[in-house]
Amino acid sequence: MKLIITLLLLVLINSVGYSFDKPNEDIIFAMKNELSRSMNELKINDLESPYFIEYKYVEYEASSMRGTMGSIEAANNSKSAYISVSVRVGDYSFDNTNFFDVGLGFFGSSDDEEGFKKRSVSYEPSINYLRKEFWLATDAAYKQTAELYSKKLAILKNRMRKDTIPDFNKLESVKKLRDIKEIPEFNLAKYKDIIESVSSVFNSYPAIYTSGVSIEFIPQRIYYINSEGVEYVKDSYYTGFEIVAASQNKEGMPVFDHYTAYSIKPSDMPSKDSLIKAAKQVADNISDRLILPQLDDFYVGPIIFSGQAAGQIFAQSFVPKLISQREPLTDGGFSSENEDAVFQRKVGGRVLPEFLNITDKPNESKLNGVDLIGTYKIDDDGLESQNVELVKGGYLETLLSDRVPTKRIKESNAHKRGGSVMFSNIIVENNNSDNKLSSKELESKLLEFVKKRELDFGIVVTKILDANIRYTSLYRILNGNIEIPFGKKNYVMDGYKIYTDGRKEKFSGMVIPTMNVLLFKDIVSTSDKSYTLNYLAPAVISPYLTGGDSYLPSSITLPDLLFEDAELHLMEEDFKRPPYVNNN
Repeated sequence: MKLIITLLLLVLINSVGYSFDKPNEDIIFAMKNELSRSMNELKINDLESPYFIEYKYVEYEASSMRGTMGSIEAANNSKSAYISVSVRVGDYSFDNTNFFDVGLGFFGSSDDEEGFKKRSVSYEPSINYLRKEFWLATDAAYKQTAELYSKKLAILKNRMRKDTIPDFNKLESVKKLRDIKEIPEFNLAKYKDIIESVSSVFNSYPAIYTSGVSIEFIPQRIYYINSEGVEYVKDSYYTGFEIVAASQNKEGMPVFDHYTAYSIKPSDMPSKDSLIKAAKQVADNISDRLILPQLDDFYVGPIIFSGQAAGQIFAQSFVPKLISQREPLTDGGFSSENEDAVFQRKVGGRVLPEFLNITDKPNESKLNGVDLIGTYKIDDDGLESQNVELVKGGYLETLLSDRVPTKRIKESNAHKRGGSVMFSNIIVENNNSDNKLSSKELESKLLEFVKKRELDFGIVVTKILDANIRYTSLYRILNGNIEIPFGKKNYVMDGYKIYTDGRKEKFSGMVIPTMNVLLFKDIVSTSDKSYTLNYLAPAVISPYLTGGDSYLPSSITLPDLLFEDAELHLMEEDFKRPPYVNNN
């Protein structure tokens, strides 16, 4: 088996190369011709004709490799492509969208012939082949769209319509845009050696049951046109390196740790020595936590979220609320409340302390010398990206939006990417110099609250399990053998108690329950230095509803945060028994 893998690796390593060059005009020609035919001829019996159609052709040239315990498990250097079609029936004021009917399923039949979102097609297709695929996808999309429109009309005939907001905004002007990038070289042979060396670190830690190391480099090119005349071609890529490991303590409680590094170019990845050092740190962290105690009970009191933990708690509990979302109509009325939609009626209200500002900056690619991997120039609707001030002086100014208006957000600010509205590079800043504290001063402020509440200690959380890692890399290496804390709880990977006399004591096995967004209004101070978290952010609006991407490259830059009141809970699940043998 090892011989087969080695031979495959030799083929892959020697075949790495990226063919993205100037845009393929044949693809654009085929898309335009089929779009014109569909707009002029698409009509079935008494069904409404489309008023808007958009076509997207996406091609990938992805390279990836993963290994464990000094050996390569898998490698991939593949080229693939898909198309997506959206059809709207009715008009801009009232169409088939913003309506959900679970009975129709998602994006056509599971049969490849009837799919119209992320429909797999040949790489480097001929004009006739591509036209045929768009024709089949458009036909499937139109049939479902027309049925949705008819159902939506029928439901509203028996109701007083209160929501008279247009379903879609018409563009005042259209542009033909290009964002063509030179795709950098990705040396798979170099990373074979790195992954073998980094993953072999865990051979020296028999108490760690499972581990994995992986690298991926994913360039993509998107061709897009719509019936309004919008046209663009854009390139994007990012590089990611991940180290994950897991074990169980003697009580069966799972113990995890991970290291991630994301950049735009492969050349900006950490060095081999740095990655080996990171793997050793992950292994040492787990080894330490295997013998660390839990807290004696749940904790309620002041907590500092520092560095990566500040980024993760903000990313998982606050930032998703900054997305504009239209509440869809359903058969039973409007859909049930979405916890990520709590800010839809809060525009103009205070959501943070008055010393904090938030901006989303897709136009920025670096901050303080660090890559911001959420950068983009053209959004999915073909609009040029805009930096948006979201929170000023603690008050919510607006929400990130696309062309679907809501009661409070009428226009797009060019934040549709990956199939739905999404943030990119979030920057949180403290505008009050008197309230920016050094790390030592921030801990002193924490202890003031501890003494005031007559607590024995305060808490500093420094690392939280990443949501993407939880559901992808970690899930894969565990293979069901160790439970993962699913749901909305945040698993604390690293933190310590700080006593009133200054003593510090690490702990393990704690989770943060769902953080009510109202708690963020009571942040009392921040550090004077900021940390940038680059990560793959879960899509806020489910890809099962949009047909879009599950995770998108994003970043959050922010200082450490002191909450006057937050909670930690014990992990109290019934865990599986740990294995009787180690990993050697």
